[in-house]
Amino acid sequence: MNKTFCILPWTHFFHTPSGDVTPCCTWNDETKLEFGNIKDFNNHLEIMNQESFKELRRNMLEGKETDTCKYCYKIESHGGQSFRTSKNEMIDQLISMDEIEQMTNPDGSIDDFKMRYWDVRFSNVCNLACRMCGPDYSHTLAKEHNIKFNGSHIVKAHDTDNFEEMIAKYGPLDALYDIYFAGGEVMFQKEHWQMLDYLVKIGKTDVMLMYNTNLTKLDYDGFKLLDYIPKFKDVTFTVSLDGTGDLLEYIRWGAKWEVIKNNFTALKSLPNVNIRITHVTMNTNILELSKTLDVFFNNLITDPYKLDLSMANEPVNHVGSLPKDLKELALERIQNSTFYSLVPELKNKIDPITESMMSTEYPFPKRYIKSLDQHRGCNIVDVIPELGPYMI
Repeated sequence: MNKTFCILPWTHFFHTPSGDVTPCCTWNDETKLEFGNIKDFNNHLEIMNQESFKELRRNMLEGKETDTCKYCYKIESHGGQSFRTSKNEMIDQLISMDEIEQMTNPDGSIDDFKMRYWDVRFSNVCNLACRMCGPDYSHTLAKEHNIKFNGSHIVKAHDTDNFEEMIAKYGPLDALYDIYFAGGEVMFQKEHWQMLDYLVKIGKTDVMLMYNTNLTKLDYDGFKLLDYIPKFKDVTFTVSLDGTGDLLEYIRWGAKWEVIKNNFTALKSLPNVNIRITHVTMNTNILELSKTLDVFFNNLITDPYKLDLSMANEPVNHVGSLPKDLKELALERIQNSTFYSLVPELKNKIDPITESMMSTEYPFPKRYIKSLDQHRGCNIVDVIPELGPYMI
């Protein structure tokens, strides 16, 4: 397997909540390559055999780099694991190289595409207005900022509400191995519940279900998730928690910490459920990171491998926008925390974030924070009092 090959163009296609098709969720959106919108195609083979996909496959088989995939190459150049390399580790489960060679024509087209890994994003419907999100992925944020898509705050991947018509666009699902539900917030999207019913109907309950969720809700319009989970072989929840208590409610505006904790407890009791936590680290929560980790590992999870730490990249949220003295305070708190020195797996996840914090300089976004706080009727100083002197 060469250094540019990725199994995804043979096993998967991705589209945003608005229906824009791309090779995967981590592609380089600055590229000039076009992959169209799912609304513009009649079926899955039309999507997978457009010229952009054919070129991508040819390059991958020939070992040529493609600008579309530069983010994975960049991560790999620093010794990290990219989305490409992580998915290639699943080659035995998803597809074999023999299958790939047999199904690929000289021009890069494929005759027998079957979805094996599916990243599902039906719409931007979401109940929260998180500080690091955008209107394309939250209709609540779109509504808050009065941003509309063709006259509506809600954008959908499909023009029809007929689920049988939607599902037909993706081709046969009998080879599905892994389904990743994201959003928006999938628990608030009717299509998600229709899909669960459809999978049960066609007997595809051996598939692995993976959820990226804010875990604020386990039911919708009469559908109850706890009724569906026992029907499936393996279900993993990655819960987005960027703090606890009041801090979480401040960052993920509209969330209720007690509700999330209760839902977390309900899921943990099920034998076929795995739960992970993902924490987006930013200027509004890094000062409390050590306290947050204490709560996570004393109340929610025990395995450090089940915690993913990422970092907000926007300048207004970046950890590098903290004033220098607060950067030093955050670093001191983290390095003196219970878990930092005792759990190497956590230290390895935290160090790249603190290194970025100390080496990156962005202006402190006082005006941005104050404007959003005034609009929502909250105050950052109530949850991070150390920021008080910088908000005057």
